[in-house]
Amino acid sequence: MSDEAVKYLYSKRGGPFHDKSCPKAQHIPDEELGYSEKYLSNISQCPLCAVKAYVRLGAKDFYNYPLYERLFRRMRFTPVLLRRMYVNEKIRTSASSNGLTIWGKEDSWRLEFWDGSDTMRLMHNNYYPLPDGTRIFTGGYHLQAERATANYAFTAISGYTYADHKAAMLKREQEQFALKVDVLPEGFSAKKDDLSGAKKKVFWVWKKFIELLRKFFRKRSKCTCKPWRQADLPGWMLLHLKWWGGTASPQTRFAFAALFVVGARLLCYTESYARAFFERGEAYQWNVGTK
Repeated sequence: MSDEAVKYLYSKRGGPFHDKSCPKAQHIPDEELGYSEKYLSNISQCPLCAVKAYVRLGAKDFYNYPLYERLFRRMRFTPVLLRRMYVNEKIRTSASSNGLTIWGKEDSWRLEFWDGSDTMRLMHNNYYPLPDGTRIFTGGYHLQAERATANYAFTAISGYTYADHKAAMLKREQEQFALKVDVLPEGFSAKKDDLSGAKKKVFWVWKKFIELLRKFFRKRSKCTCKPWRQADLPGWMLLHLKWWGGTASPQTRFAFAALFVVGARLLCYTESYARAFFERGEAYQWNVGTK
């Protein structure tokens, strides 16, 4: 078939269609022969020439078809996977001696052999993100997976979009941040039903202890600042140091001040730790927020 635009042949009487180089296509009578420039996904594919038809559809360098055959055998690409790649996902490829360059929805990838063996790695194109949410492709590739298979590469490439990637990265950062600032005490469960009677008693004592400290410091404070907040401690102590010591000696005032600092800091840390546990775990419903 000398016409380069024609890629596939079929019989008008029915049956599978063929790549134009398929030997079985030669048996179709001229009066029944049909031509197509596009892949006929609504007609069954001849299994003898299926791989060649897929490569003709998606390869940018179909003239390298013998190289594709060797790569597919070595990389263990099955005809089913090749159909999903070229026909269903409309992926484009080009071949080289050590692997494939693959163009997915938005990005380009490299599935290549390395380390002088049949071990494959998946590479992803480099890019630079811009403030407006777009990106610039800077050339070259970075490592995506050190050990990859044909199925893994297809799944990663066909499912990748930059928008989904950004959303996944944002979610991961939020989860990591939540783990840093809102961690359950070690050994405690977040489920309400997992609390034993002994643990409930411990939490009840903890609650009463914090309430006692809060009541003690608030009763002696006439200002609006909260001494159990660490940031307010220096100013609060300067305002009330004379009141605590009265006309007592400097040593007595210093002792009262030191006691107050220790107690206020203890309340600060205890409330913060309790809030992180109770608000996250919902193990023992109790609002420890300051008012």
